[in-house]
Amino acid sequence: MGIKSLSKVLDDGKYSTDKEVLLCYGYDASGVDITPAAVVWPQNTTDIVKITRFAYENNYKLIPRGAGTGMTGGSVPTTNAILMSLEKMNRIIELDVENLNVVVEPGVINGLLQIELDEKGYFYPPDPASLNVCTIGGNVAENAGGPRAVKYGVTRDYVMQLEAVLPDGRVINTGVKTSKGVVGYDITRLLVGSEGTLATISKIRLKVLPKPDSIVTMLSAFSGIEETGRAVAKIIATGIIPRTLELMDKLTLFAVNRLKQVGFPEDIDALLLIEVDGNRRAIAKEAEVISNICNEFGGKIKVAVESQSREFLWDARRSISAALYKISPTKINEDVVV
Repeated sequence: MGIKSLSKVLDDGKYSTDKEVLLCYGYDASGVDITPAAVVWPQNTTDIVKITRFAYENNYKLIPRGAGTGMTGGSVPTTNAILMSLEKMNRIIELDVENLNVVVEPGVINGLLQIELDEKGYFYPPDPASLNVCTIGGNVAENAGGPRAVKYGVTRDYVMQLEAVLPDGRVINTGVKTSKGVVGYDITRLLVGSEGTLATISKIRLKVLPKPDSIVTMLSAFSGIEETGRAVAKIIATGIIPRTLELMDKLTLFAVNRLKQVGFPEDIDALLLIEVDGNRRAIAKEAEVISNICNEFGGKIKVAVESQSREFLWDARRSISAALYKISPTKINEDVVV
C-alpha cells in the first residue's frame, strides 16, 4: 500500500503527508535534514502497534522521534521513512512514592517531570542541558546524562522497566518494578541507548530519589586551565563526590556572555561550576574543603546561596551549545570529560 493508506490505519489528526509538515520533522539538532514520507503522532501503545505493523508490512522505515534535540542524528528520517513523533504521548501515569519510582510516557518533557517531582519532595537525577525541551523517551533512546552524572549516573541507571513495540508490531515488557532483579537477560539496559534501532519505547518506569536536604553551588575562577584541572583532580581525590563539577574555558565564557549577557569574567582562563548536595552540615564541610582546594590552585570562589542565583548560573551553563552555535553554526558537538 502507498503512504496515503495510513488513513486506513489512523484517525485524522494522527498523521500527515503535507509538505510543510514533513519539512518541520526532517531534521534534529545535528543539522542533518532528510524529508520523511509521512509524519505520524501516536497517542497510545495501540497507535504505535498499528503504525509499526503498517511500516513493517509495506516496507517503510520507521524512525521514532522525541523532541529532536539530539545531536547525533538519531531522530533524522531516511528516504522512504515514516517519522513517528511521540510528542502527544506525554502523560505522567503514576508516581509510586512508597517504592520511589514513576511511570511516564515517552513524550514527557524532562524538565516538566523534574518540576512535578520537586513539588512532591523527589527528584530525577539525569538532567541533560536540553532538559526544558527534551523528552524522557529521547533521553532513554540516547542514554542521556547531564552535569549531575558525576555523582548520580546517567539515564540507564534509573530505567527500571520498559514497554516497547518491536519492528513487527509485537509489544514486549522488560525489567522489574523492584529495586532488585537479577535473573535473565537484561533487555532493558540493551534498549536504553539503542536510539530506536531495536524497538519503539512506549512506557517507562524510572527510579526517583528523595530531594536532598540542601544544595550549595559555587563558582571558582582560575587564571590557568592546568590549575583548574589539578583542582578537579584533588577534589575527587579527597573522596568528595560533587553533585556537579563543570568546567568552562575562556572561549566558552565569551560565547555565553555574548548570548546571555551573564557577566561571567572574561579575564580568566577557566571557571568551575561546582555543586554539592546532601545533609546541610555535611555539605557545609565539603564546600569548605572544596573552597580551600580551589584557593590552593589560585581559584577565586563565589557561593550562590539562593535558588534563584543557582538557577541563573545553570541557565547560563545550559546555553553553552546554543552560544557556540551562534558563533559557529557548523560546529560539531562532542562530550568532553575530565
